[in-house]
Amino acid sequence: MKKHEKDTKQEILNIAEELILTKGYTNFSYKDISETIGIRRASIHHHYPTKEDLGSAFVQKYQIQFKIWCDLTKDKSPKEKFEEFLELYKLLSNNFQKACPIGMLITEYIVLPQKLQIEIKNFFSTIVSWLSDVLEEGKKQKEFKSEINPIVFANIIVILLSGTLKTALVFEDCCHCNSIFEEVKNMIISK
Repeated sequence: MKKHEKDTKQEILNIAEELILTKGYTNFSYKDISETIGIRRASIHHHYPTKEDLGSAFVQKYQIQFKIWCDLTKDKSPKEKFEEFLELYKLLSNNFQKACPIGMLITEYIVLPQKLQIEIKNFFSTIVSWLSDVLEEGKKQKEFKSEINPIVFANIIVILLSGTLKTALVFEDCCHCNSIFEEVKNMIISK
């Protein structure tokens, strides 16, 4: 693929990401992208034959970023990993100015194409599994409270963080969101 084609493909994905985060997957079309970039819809179809392919590329982008992030934090303590995980959500949301990317797709889950549903489910499971492992390790090292059930709390935390980012958009209140993130820490971390 030529550099120009690669740049166009990335630009299409970037615009699609912004549209998913602001309108949702079901509320944008290739026409929106073509008007924003100033290219023909056929050019978009050249890079992403279907909207499902584009949605899949969106999820895969975050899967890759999460894997890279996990690799960067692998040698840290469970507490450091957990605290950086919370910071990752803040970063993804541009300090509570945007919704969680995967959370936006989960909102529309039942109307998404099956391939995209499977990718979202797998990615969500990857995040929960990683967090569960961190919580289990932290319990063993006595960094986290002994009474937590790692798999249950991993699910609760991911759902809570995603929901917090969505409500931040409604209430436009970063302090409220920061206090929720602090309470999540208090639920898990041993004093």
